[in-house]
Amino acid sequence: MCSKCRLEKCFRLGMKKETIDSKVILKDLFRQLSIEDWLQLENLQSSFVFYCPHSNNEQQQHINWITWSNSASDNAISFINYFQHIQQFQQINQDDQFILIKFNLFSIFLSSKGYYYEFNAKSSSSRQLFEHDPSKSFERCEKLTKELVELTQRDSRIVSLVSTILMFSPGISMNENEPSLKDPINVCRIQNHFIKILINYLIDKFDVNEAQNYFVRLFFLILRIQFTTRDLKKLFQFHFLNKSQRIPPLMETILNLC
Repeated sequence: MCSKCRLEKCFRLGMKKETIDSKVILKDLFRQLSIEDWLQLENLQSSFVFYCPHSNNEQQQHINWITWSNSASDNAISFINYFQHIQQFQQINQDDQFILIKFNLFSIFLSSKGYYYEFNAKSSSSRQLFEHDPSKSFERCEKLTKELVELTQRDSRIVSLVSTILMFSPGISMNENEPSLKDPINVCRIQNHFIKILINYLIDKFDVNEAQNYFVRLFFLILRIQFTTRDLKKLFQFHFLNKSQRIPPLMETILNLC
């Protein structure tokens, strides 16, 4: 299973270094999706489409902090239902499930918009909530969403895989209070499994070089999602802690207010 070992084996069997073709190596490392991988990908995609929010809540005519938190709580429940239908998620330690949901779900709110978000010619009513945000988190969030839609072309397979990979990414919240997982090796193994499915799907969808470039662009988008959601979460924490407003308990957990 180790790419380095496979390459060394090729040299032992007589392959010359000067004949190495990057396309050949990539095809050896990342083969076509197996039937089992395709079945899992299709199950993942169909569950994601079923549970993913179908309405653009940020286009509501009248929105305030409370209506936003109630709507976000409904979306969170949808995503939790989605992840609970993933066999690998069911197999990890229950404490680890809670940690991953608590610290990673907010980032998935943004990554999933690459599938369902509909841009309106009118200004989003959510902007009024962020008029005095010096970090410009909401503006960055909107820009990222547009780039995600442009890059993924609303391909539900890609978006569902990205959201799933983010769920199995401990530490992505960059929160120093995030506890360590009880079984990080298992979570890492599952994450690598979905990353490989994503890469193989991209190679199947594009040619090898285009898949490489696509994955790099996607990787840097994910990094920006990580920083943007961290800043956006801080903004929500500041507002709700200072206003002492009651919000759904689930959102208190996801925003790390408790």
